[in-house]
Amino acid sequence: MQQQIHFMELELKILKEKVVEDEKKSGIGSLFDDEKSSFQHISLLKQKYQKMRRDYDRRIEELNKLKLKIIGEQFVLDSQINIMLSQNQKVEDQQRDYNGGYMKRHSELDRELKEVSKQRVDTESDVRDHEKEQDREANENYESTMYIIKDNTFDELNKVRHKMEIELYT
Repeated sequence: MQQQIHFMELELKILKEKVVEDEKKSGIGSLFDDEKSSFQHISLLKQKYQKMRRDYDRRIEELNKLKLKIIGEQFVLDSQINIMLSQNQKVEDQQRDYNGGYMKRHSELDRELKEVSKQRVDTESDVRDHEKEQDREANENYESTMYIIKDNTFDELNKVRHKMEIELYT
């Protein structure tokens, strides 16, 4: 558009020069074949130039309005992007905190499970040891009781026998 205006200005300038030269050489209108005078042609060119200039200015104004609208939309979109990035960062931080807490709690529970399992194994081992010892002691107690009963039985038998022998000898 600017080039067209520039060319129109050059065309107008050239036309003016030719009109001036033409008038000097032969008088009015020899440059053009129609019935209009050179001033009318210049006037038409000026009007055409002014119309093109108005159209150009109007187009520039529309483009500036469009530019402002686009800049406004860009600002809104940039703001939305920044808000979303901020929210995403917060979510990532929360997720990282949660995962950290989860992993910490998981490791604590795993350690506690190992401790409880070790205590369970130790307790079961102690129970087996106590059962063995109780069985051994029970066997020893039974054997001792049986010896005592046997000894008491023999003692009674011996006493009865002794009594019988004494009665026999007396």
